[in-house]
Amino acid sequence: MRFGNSMERARNNLQRDLRAVARDTEALLQATSGETNRKVVDARVRAQESLERMRAKLATDQWLEPARRAVRASDDFAREHPWGVVGAVAGAGVIIGLLLRTTRHSRH
Repeated sequence: MRFGNSMERARNNLQRDLRAVARDTEALLQATSGETNRKVVDARVRAQESLERMRAKLATDQWLEPARRAVRASDDFAREHPWGVVGAVAGAGVIIGLLLRTTRHSRH
């Protein structure tokens, strides 16, 4: 698959980033472990539950499959309709250019 390497890199980057978030969340949970304020305790419980759900999903590639299907579908569509894609991108560029031009002129 043409996007295989970039998908693998994206997956690795996402897993690395999520592990960093997990470490930071754990540190925050430990730092607030002595807090007795009800709001802090409730927030800690929710954060711990979210952390556990995230770890369970990271343990499998189940979370990645919808992204893989979307990339495959996009690649298939672009291969079957290259000029349609070119036209859509060009149209989006024109619209963005007009919006930026209008925004720039309204500031002056």
